[in-house]
Amino acid sequence: MKIVNLSGPAVIAGAVRYPIEGALTVTDQQAEQLEKSGRLDGEPEDLPVEDEQQETSAKPKRGAAIKES
Repeated sequence: MKIVNLSGPAVIAGAVRYPIEGALTVTDQQAEQLEKSGRLDGEPEDLPVEDEQQETSAKPKRGAAIKES
């Protein structure tokens, strides 16, 4: 899986996607096709590994009770 930024409208998985949507997650094959067709703004980036995602999402949820000892 890759993270890409579009330079113009593109059809991805049967839907028209626009640069205003920001970074999109696509398959490696889709990223390669977009790159070959000149539809990307910059280079495709690898999707972070699942372990890295868990580290960044370890924040307490909003409104979570805080226990005092």
